[in-house]
Amino acid sequence: MLSFTRTRPVKIKVPEGLLTADKLIIANNAWAAGITELARRIVPITSDMIMTAPAKTAIEKTGWTGGEGITDSQVMVDYYRVTEDSRIAFGKGGWGIAFGGSIGDDFDRNTDRAKTVEADFRRYYPELKDVAVTHDWCGPIDRTPNSLPLMGRFERQEQIIYGVGWSGNGVGPSVIGGKVLASLALGRDDRWARYPLVQKSVGLFPPEPIRYIGAHIVRTAVACKERAEIEDKKPSWLATRLSSLAPKGLEDKE
Repeated sequence: MLSFTRTRPVKIKVPEGLLTADKLIIANNAWAAGITELARRIVPITSDMIMTAPAKTAIEKTGWTGGEGITDSQVMVDYYRVTEDSRIAFGKGGWGIAFGGSIGDDFDRNTDRAKTVEADFRRYYPELKDVAVTHDWCGPIDRTPNSLPLMGRFERQEQIIYGVGWSGNGVGPSVIGGKVLASLALGRDDRWARYPLVQKSVGLFPPEPIRYIGAHIVRTAVACKERAEIEDKKPSWLATRLSSLAPKGLEDKE
């Protein structure tokens, strides 16, 4: 999709031509940041990943043999699991930030950020220091102010429905989201059309360039605070104060 009208029927421009639809459902995740009505309600950030070479014996020596997926409660979350071919896929969220919702090549791969992800992996698993990292990549996440998805209809254009802002937690909740979007598109009056997240106001991110500059300042503060916590040190007052400005997460860290 290149663009769409706010008319009824909706006209959708695509590279091959023009489509016409009675209703349109927007469910393109981080790319929705390029749509005017949603631009200040989500901000694209990266989730960066590395993957090791197969290391079945070395991993088993750590006791990690149950196939568990692991995550922590950092704002810049680390998450990881062992693959079927005995590699470790290790990811970190929230490092790269888009300006004005623009998702460029930097959201596909960034070797500098990959080094940061690998540093976390090495810190957690020093016993795997001889296991090589063979791959790295990244992708965009559509972060909202409260980390909960946005679902509803455009104001004054009820033929345009949206379900975005999964904040990196969309695999399970999108099942519910699909039910909500289906009910809204079909004009039903049921439990899904009345779901509490429909048309819920969560505030707006600041306009650019304030958002971009501020996000980098807050991100750096969060990184400093969480690094100090990992090293069992007291974070600086400034890092703690600035970290409080980060979008709310789903973890209770009080």
